[in-house]
Amino acid sequence: MNDYIRSKFIVKMSKNSNQVAHISFVQKFTFGTKMLLVFVCFALLQSCLVKDAKPDKRQTVTVYTDFLSENDMKIFKQFKKTEKIKVYYKILPADSILEIIKLEKYNSQADLILLHGADKLLNGGKMNLFRPINPSEINPSIDGNYFSKNNFWCAISKSPIVMIYNKNLLKGDTIKFYNEINQPKWKGKITLQEHANSTIKVLGISMTNLKSKKHKNFLSHLYQQAQGNPKGNDLTQIKKINAVEAQLAFIELSSLVEAQQLKDTVNKKLYRNVEVIFPGQTQKGTFYNITGAGIYKYARNPENAQKLLQYLTSKKAQYSFASGRFEFPVLTDVKADPRLAQFGNFRGRFVANRLGNKVKKKS
Repeated sequence: MNDYIRSKFIVKMSKNSNQVAHISFVQKFTFGTKMLLVFVCFALLQSCLVKDAKPDKRQTVTVYTDFLSENDMKIFKQFKKTEKIKVYYKILPADSILEIIKLEKYNSQADLILLHGADKLLNGGKMNLFRPINPSEINPSIDGNYFSKNNFWCAISKSPIVMIYNKNLLKGDTIKFYNEINQPKWKGKITLQEHANSTIKVLGISMTNLKSKKHKNFLSHLYQQAQGNPKGNDLTQIKKINAVEAQLAFIELSSLVEAQQLKDTVNKKLYRNVEVIFPGQTQKGTFYNITGAGIYKYARNPENAQKLLQYLTSKKAQYSFASGRFEFPVLTDVKADPRLAQFGNFRGRFVANRLGNKVKKKS
C-alpha cells in the first residue's frame, strides 16, 4: 500500500451551512505526482477559504435604514472611492426598524442607523440604541440644534412641515401659525394623516417643546378638529385638498415636491390647485422634520460609521443627499435643489431634538 495514496478531503463550502464536499480517490502516483497533488489540494483549500471569508470589518460599514434614494447609492460609491470603506445596507420597514434592531442587539450588523423622522430618532434614543457622538468631530459647521440633546444623533437633511390649502377656497394669509387651527371655524375642515405618521408626530413634539401651556395639548386638540378618522400619508392629504374634500392639511414640503415630479397627466392633476403656507413667519419660523443618523450602540465598526456620518454631513454629499429626498441640506452654505428653491425664502427652525432623549434603562 506504500505505492498508493488514499486521501479524503472535507472542504466546508459555507460558514453558514452544513453542506460539505467529500473528495475521495485511490490512485497510484509517482513521488513527483504526489507533491503536485499536495500543492493542488492546498491551493484548493485556500481558494475556498478566501471565497467564503467575510470582508475585513475595518474596511466596511453597514447602514440600517427605512429608505435609500438613488443619490444615496452614488454617495456610498463615492465614499468607498474616497475612504476605501465599502458600504453595506439593510432597508427595513419604517414602523418596525427600531424594534428589529433592539431584538438583534449584539447580533445586529448595524453600524449606522439612518432614519427619516425626528420621532423615530427620539424613540431610538429612548430605547438606548445609540452611542453618543461629538458634534465637533462630525461637522462643527452644523447648527447645534440639529443634534439631539444627548448627542445621540444628528440631522443630515430637513423638510419644513407646511400647511396646504385649495387656492379656489382660501387665501394664503388665512393662517399665520399652527395653533390657529384650534379655532371653531376649522372644526371638521382639516384632514390628517394616521396617528403613526411622522409629520404629525413631529409637529406635536415641536409644539410641545415650545413649553407654552397653550401649546401643551396641541395634538389632542388637532385630532378633535379633524374630519373623520385620520388616515393615509402626506400624498393622501394632497389629493383631498386638491379634490376639495377638506380645506387644510399638514404635510412635509418634500411630499408635495415629490408629487410634482410625477410625469403622467392624471397624477399632475393631484396638486394643481394646492398652495402652500409656511406657518410661523411672523415668529421664529416653520418647523422642520428631519432625516438623521446615529451610531449604533453595539456597532462593530463605530469608527467607520462616524466617517460615513461625517461624509454625509460634508459639503461633498449634502446637496446630493438632500435633493435625493426632496429635502434641504442642514449646512447653510449648501444651496437647495431648484425644485425646493421655487418656494422662495422662508424662516425655519428645528425644535424636535429636545424630547424623549432620556434613556429608559441600561441594557
